[in-house]
Amino acid sequence: MEVINWFNQIKDDKRYVDEIKDVSVRDAVFDNTDQIFTIIPGVKGGQQVASLKAPEYITKKEQGCDNVTFTSFKDTLRGHTQFWNPKRVEISLSACYKEFEGSFLQWALGNGLDVRDLTKGDLASFITSYLTSGMKADFARIAFHADENIGTQNILTKPALSEHYDQIDKGLVSTLLYLKTIPEFKDNFIEIAKNNDADQFNLNEDYAIKIYEELVDDADFDANMIFTSNSLRKNYRNYFKYNKNLDSGNTVIQKGFGDGEYDGIGLKYAKESYDKKRKLDFKRSKIHIPHLAIYTNKENLQIGVDDTSALEDIRLHAGTGKDRNIYIEGTYMIDFKVADLYDIRAAL
Repeated sequence: MEVINWFNQIKDDKRYVDEIKDVSVRDAVFDNTDQIFTIIPGVKGGQQVASLKAPEYITKKEQGCDNVTFTSFKDTLRGHTQFWNPKRVEISLSACYKEFEGSFLQWALGNGLDVRDLTKGDLASFITSYLTSGMKADFARIAFHADENIGTQNILTKPALSEHYDQIDKGLVSTLLYLKTIPEFKDNFIEIAKNNDADQFNLNEDYAIKIYEELVDDADFDANMIFTSNSLRKNYRNYFKYNKNLDSGNTVIQKGFGDGEYDGIGLKYAKESYDKKRKLDFKRSKIHIPHLAIYTNKENLQIGVDDTSALEDIRLHAGTGKDRNIYIEGTYMIDFKVADLYDIRAAL
C-alpha cells in the first residue's frame, strides 16, 4: 500500500491540507452532540461569557411614556460577569507509519470501504477523522480536569502529565473546588465524606441515591441533567438491581439500566474522559475525587473555541532517513466556563 507516498502527496497539496483543516474544525467545534458540554465557537479573549438563562423582572405595570424604567439584561447575571480567556494550545501528533497504516486499514474496514481499492482521498478522510476524534477527546479532558497550576498540586501520577492538564485557567473540577471556598456559593455544594478516604469505594447501597436526592430537592432552579461519576452511577444502578425490597430488580436485569435517570432527570457520565483519566493519570493511593455529581443544564457547561483561527497553521510532514514517523501539528485556542455560577449544584 502506498500510504507513506500518499501522505507525502497530501502534505504538499494545499487543497487537501485546507480540507483537512476545515472539516476537522467543523466536526470538532460545531458538532454539539457531546452529552455533557456545550461547545461555543467564535470566542475571543475579553469577550463576555453569555449565560443562556432567560432574563427576569422585565414585566411591570404600564408607566406611561415619560416614566419607563428598563431592566438591564446585565442585572440577570446576578453580579458575576465572566470573560473568556482562551489559551493557545498545540496539537503534536506522531505515529510510526506502520501503525498509522494499520489504523488506516481498520478505519477503512469500519467505514465499509474495500481495502483493495483505497485512494489518497480516503487517506485524507482518515487523517481528518483521526484529528477530529483526538480534538474531541482533548476538549472533554481539558474541560473536566484542566488547571493551570496542576503541576504544583502533587495529584498526578507523573509530573510530566501536567502538560496535558495545564492548558487553561480552570476546568470544571477546579472551578467547582474554587467556588466551594466562596461563602456566597456554600449552599450549592454537598460534601461527599468518602471522596478522599481509604474507604472511598466501600459505599452503602443507598449512597448515590441520597446524593442525587439532596442535589435536586434542595436546588432553587430546574436543570436538565445530573452529571455523575460512573462510581456513583453504578451504586445507584445496583440499588435498583439488587434491593430485594424493590420490584425493579428483574426489570433492570432483563432490560438493562441504560444511562439511568433520577426523578425524570437524565444521568450523564463519561467513563473515558472522567473516570478513566482519574484512575490512570491521578494518584491511585486514594483516587483524587473519584465520586462527583453535578446538577445543572448542559448549556451551562461551556467549552469556548476560537474556530476562526483554529488549525490555520496545520502542518503535516513525514520523517526522513531512519525516522519512520509521520507528524501532524497545529494550534487552536480553547477555554472553559460555567456560564451561570448560581445554576449549578455539586457533590464532591
